[in-house]
Amino acid sequence: MKLSLTINQEASIIAELDSPGHLGAHINMRKRDGETEVCDANISGYDVSDKKCTQFHKWPRLDLKPGDSIKIQIDPEDTATPPSSIEKSSEVTEYQNLSIEDAKVALEVVHAHIKSLHETLELMRSSLSEEDFKTFARNVGHTLYAYHENIERPIYRNHPSLVPDALKGSAL
Repeated sequence: MKLSLTINQEASIIAELDSPGHLGAHINMRKRDGETEVCDANISGYDVSDKKCTQFHKWPRLDLKPGDSIKIQIDPEDTATPPSSIEKSSEVTEYQNLSIEDAKVALEVVHAHIKSLHETLELMRSSLSEEDFKTFARNVGHTLYAYHENIERPIYRNHPSLVPDALKGSAL
């Protein structure tokens, strides 16, 4: 897979990933109260060829300014730019002795909790003020992330046959 990001008709980044995974180009604009608007672009990717460890590839962020023209090209002919950093997720050490049967039970319980959280979120939508609902929803999001990061991902890494189709090929 190859992806290029060109700013003002000058090739800036050409990213390549030769293994199963994901490459993405991102255009970001941010502004907070009292701050100057910041614009940048970057390419990042995930190498998921190792079932126990994901590699996170990052290329340099490029600053953007008003009027810049951005072009994203799939499979450019030019030579790829090496990533500016490659970080590895930690090797899975959690739950290595968990049997596949117990892993299935753990996932069933977690998925039931996740479903309950989604249902509670919908119930709270009409009960809370807009501001309180945003806070509640953000806290539910943190909880969902923790379930995925600390329970589901380690189980899926140790028992790849349990990975749902929707997550196959993603960074675990």
